[in-house]
Amino acid sequence: MTTIQDRYNQIKSSVYSNTEGQLEVEKDPFARGFVKALAEMSFDLENLSIDSVAQSFSRSVTDEAFLKAIAFDKTRNQIRQEEATVSNGEIIVISDTSLDIPSGTQFITSDGEIYDNQITRTTNTQTFLITSVSRVSNEAICVLENHNLPTNFDLTIAGINEADFNGVQTIEVVDKDTFKYPSTGPDIAATGTITGSYFGSRLDLQSENASSAVNKTFTESIEISDAIDLTGSFITFNGIIGGTDKESFDDFKARVEEFLGSPQNKGNLLQHRSWVKQNTEANYVYFYQDEDDINILLYGIVSKLGDDFNFTSFTNDELTAIKNQFIADNQLLLGVNGLNLTFANPSFVNIDINVIDLSPNTIEMQDAVRLVIKEYLAKLPIKFFLTPTLVELSNSEIESIMKLTRDSNGTVPSFTSATATGGGGLDAGSKKTILGTITYG
Repeated sequence: MTTIQDRYNQIKSSVYSNTEGQLEVEKDPFARGFVKALAEMSFDLENLSIDSVAQSFSRSVTDEAFLKAIAFDKTRNQIRQEEATVSNGEIIVISDTSLDIPSGTQFITSDGEIYDNQITRTTNTQTFLITSVSRVSNEAICVLENHNLPTNFDLTIAGINEADFNGVQTIEVVDKDTFKYPSTGPDIAATGTITGSYFGSRLDLQSENASSAVNKTFTESIEISDAIDLTGSFITFNGIIGGTDKESFDDFKARVEEFLGSPQNKGNLLQHRSWVKQNTEANYVYFYQDEDDINILLYGIVSKLGDDFNFTSFTNDELTAIKNQFIADNQLLLGVNGLNLTFANPSFVNIDINVIDLSPNTIEMQDAVRLVIKEYLAKLPIKFFLTPTLVELSNSEIESIMKLTRDSNGTVPSFTSATATGGGGLDAGSKKTILGTITYG
């Protein structure tokens, strides 16, 4: 939401720009009072306009086609009604002989929902290694990470030196990594190379109709609708999941109304940088953008600078969360037809340093030199389009930084020269300098 202070800053910048820097609002009491009054007036007017639009919109829009047209025009197609999505899952097909199951084969659940096989599969022997088997209280406990097997599934166990563990076993699932079957005898850990196997195939299924109503977690067999001679049963595991209903008219309308009732201010790069620092863990932020008649291409490079001036990257999920919250808070779509927004971690470029004739050449002095250069490089901005000659990475600049070094006794190092290499890799807006290797000649 745009504040009075935001309005004040925008008008102040306009005054400075339109007078070609001749009138600075903060230095002219009359101009400062005028701009402040204008900011308050425009702020009140905007709020009144927003309230009027929202009230009129909520009363008048009752037709879905009209709502879609309004959303397309007024939000520049950014707010769209969410369509229904299909549900999907996987089953295990068991057969007595090798059998091709073509892509597009249809399966029908007991309540008549139809699912299509997505990839052609052939049933054959499926064999996998089991991590461990241990008998506890007359049950064989089997460990296999993410096994995706169902309860009441017949599995052939083989390869165990203690033969009474082996054979066709009807398993019961304990959790995603464990299953068990009855096994009478003393409590022992099985030995050998343990395998599990069955004759069949796993099939990826997808519902024909998009709707959350087709979600399944069934344990019964399902039927096949195509003319395939199949002996055995179809066994599901993990059920059929996913699928959503089409977004309701009221929910869609509420999202459009929220968009129209929010100020649309794309701001500037300094504002964006400040927002990221205030609302995320990032303490290294850099923004740049390309702009043409159609799109604003906005790039945010973020990272966490930790102890000893080490950078830590964000995960993909964290970057996505920053992007989504950034868009929600900043409403970056005023006056443009489209926006491409990216948040990414820097690609780091090692700057190697070679120091000649360091004195005193002690471990303590070397550590002190390393830290002062590492700090300097960590705090440098990304160079793309800013300093293409890389003045900050010149040998003379590195030498001047080294002269700031002190060991615990306050000793200043002496050296013949220092050479920096690797700056040629800084050829993109997402690349950032870090210290590579320091050698002492």
